[in-house]
Amino acid sequence: MNIHDQDIYLKAKNEGIAQGISQGEYQAKVETAKNFLKMGLPIDKIVQGTGLSIEVVSQFKNQT
Repeated sequence: MNIHDQDIYLKAKNEGIAQGISQGEYQAKVETAKNFLKMGLPIDKIVQGTGLSIEVVSQFKNQT
């Protein structure tokens, strides 16, 4: 593997890691929102606490 190929590989690897971290953070927010809904917290407080949109949180409420 030449230096150019190594650079491309490392860039793709780092982007993949960053994407994985981002997806994990989002999933954690989703789980937190679902737990808050089960606890009976109002949607506006869940949005404020998780940073998720009101549309996303409302979808979870409709699923339960």
